[in-house]
Amino acid sequence: MKNFKNTKLAVAIAAAMGFSLPVGAIVVVGGDNGWEVSFDGNINQFYVWSDPSGRPDNVIGGNMNMSPIAEHQSRFRSGLMPSLFGFNVKAPTWNGLDIGGRISFAGEVNNSNTQNRGYNGGPGMPSQGLVNSSETTGFGGNLEFREAYFTIDGQFGQILMGRTLDVFMGKNILTDQTLFGVGATGDVHGGGFTLGRIGYGYLYPNFNAQLRWTSPDMAGVKLTAAAVDPSQVCGAAGSLVNGYVAASGANCYNTDSTPRAEGMISYARSWKDGSWEVWGSGVWQNFTRNSINQGQIIADGFTPGIENNVWGWSTGSQLRYKNWDFNGSYYSGRGLGSSFLFDADSMDASGHLRRSKGWMAQWGYTFLGHTKLAFSYGTSRQAETGTDQLMSSMGYGAVLKDQQSYTAGIYHDVNSNLKLVAEWTREINEWYGHGNRQTANVVGVGGYFFW
Repeated sequence: MKNFKNTKLAVAIAAAMGFSLPVGAIVVVGGDNGWEVSFDGNINQFYVWSDPSGRPDNVIGGNMNMSPIAEHQSRFRSGLMPSLFGFNVKAPTWNGLDIGGRISFAGEVNNSNTQNRGYNGGPGMPSQGLVNSSETTGFGGNLEFREAYFTIDGQFGQILMGRTLDVFMGKNILTDQTLFGVGATGDVHGGGFTLGRIGYGYLYPNFNAQLRWTSPDMAGVKLTAAAVDPSQVCGAAGSLVNGYVAASGANCYNTDSTPRAEGMISYARSWKDGSWEVWGSGVWQNFTRNSINQGQIIADGFTPGIENNVWGWSTGSQLRYKNWDFNGSYYSGRGLGSSFLFDADSMDASGHLRRSKGWMAQWGYTFLGHTKLAFSYGTSRQAETGTDQLMSSMGYGAVLKDQQSYTAGIYHDVNSNLKLVAEWTREINEWYGHGNRQTANVVGVGGYFFW
């Protein structure tokens, strides 16, 4: 048996978020036959205080305070990155091939909401309106089967098969400073982990089953192509007679004849005092509207069998020079949604895909060798369609226009295993129409234990 010291924190976090097999967890168990088993993970907790203003009347979407009354709320909860335990195994090298696998589980320290009851609806999401003990469906925090994949490495690069973080916008979230903190929180009564910049500069890529190829390093250039288990595409639903429903699941299409396609190209180089990386990624998915969904408005001459395409692209860059680092990214697309990819507001009530875009900019300075001061701004925006304008004029609610936030934080590494964090975030949500605005200040203080 052999014990190895921790790898750098960045490697541990990349492994925790699902990027490649860890190359050096804190404990590696190996035998004379060449097999190796390793473990990695983290536990984190934050005290989170927030003061969201009341939700405007007659608006659709958004993920802040769902009450019309302003609140001052305290929580003890996990940050953007959940607590995680990962198990890794590597087989003996065979004919130049390295074969390994990873399984991980993720969860949060907090219960479903502040009343310790109700269904945990996922990251930053509300408790589905369960308000009394007779409606309780669970008391504890959520446990997620996050990763299960194996990799084959050789001169051709790497083949990955299984469940892991998606390629499209995966790099955006991994380079976000709030990965180690809290950022935006979503609904103050929600379960799950916080949002960070999800919906405030990039969209959540999610963990999905896929087949992925990554090229060898070609003088700093790498290519990645993935065929991904396709997602349903959801949006609003409505009827000029029976009313309007904005929730996900009321109007979804899930007939897909092909996998979703995702890809990325990146270039990285380093020198004595720094490094630079630039990347671009894309996504495309085809779906067929084979039926009229419940409550859908037929405003576009709906015909069964019509095909449609969801697509998007993203780019970003990160520069490190001495004690400074700068990072920025941008995305744009059609049918992507405002926070979680292909989720509740990807389409309007007629089935038209909404256009959306977003960006973030971030800078940081590390002093005394182990303390980083960082600041970032990000926004996610979506366009209003003709059907959205029609529904709003009839009094059915204004659609979310943009979500933006400012975050300032201090991140202190006590050692390679313990990180202490203090953050402040200002959230601003706006809807189409005059005066439809909601704000919140979020303060998060806590830390991570890594192994």
